[in-house]
Amino acid sequence: MDRILIVSPDIHRLADFAAVLSSSGFEVAWEESGAKALQRVQQIRPLLVILDEHLEDMSAWEAIQQLLSIDATINTGVVSRLDPEKFHAMSEGLGVMACIPFCPTKLSAIEVIEGLNRISRFNLSNSVRA
Repeated sequence: MDRILIVSPDIHRLADFAAVLSSSGFEVAWEESGAKALQRVQQIRPLLVILDEHLEDMSAWEAIQQLLSIDATINTGVVSRLDPEKFHAMSEGLGVMACIPFCPTKLSAIEVIEGLNRISRFNLSNSVRA
């Protein structure tokens, strides 16, 4: 089973989003800080790491830079309030696959799954449940 690691100090805000990922066949793991996420990535090797823009110990952008030093092929997404232009500027060169709304919906999760499908060539469309 493919794993997705969600990194956020606010699990409740992302619960519905995570539930769709889980019901679509992904094993969803959680961490509250960037430092814990960096350790967890080495243990579980997730397909995707989704980071809240503002973590307690570092920014998502700092965490992604460190993640890339662990695994340069890791897929990442950022939960952000930035407008598209600022998001692009912040994520440029980091290979971030998705900007996820600050309060993601079930549709946001489906869009992430579809993005993984395009990137990884997985046939996940049959497992997507809204």
